[in-house]
Amino acid sequence: MTMTPVFLRQLQQWIKDNELIKFYHSQPWYKARQQRLRLDHYECQVCKARGKHTHATTVHHIQHVKAKPELALDLNNLETICRADHNAKHPEKLAQFNTPKFTNAERW
Repeated sequence: MTMTPVFLRQLQQWIKDNELIKFYHSQPWYKARQQRLRLDHYECQVCKARGKHTHATTVHHIQHVKAKPELALDLNNLETICRADHNAKHPEKLAQFNTPKFTNAERW
């Protein structure tokens, strides 16, 4: 799927404004994502390379959107992967949920 210059400028602005979620809610992303899922038959490509067949609904950017926004809709830069493999590729996203809870030695 090709990216128009107008959409690329919009994506770059979203990155600059820390509003990347708007990209993931856009029609061009939805179409590219659906196309990649269909091409890969909703099968995790990482698991498939290991000889395992796993249903997947996550589409991963091989080159990250923030680093290479011009490749954000390029089907060759997208891969269908399962949630477990996506989490393994992005441990920084899980870190926000694994922060230790505040504990105070004092008891009232």
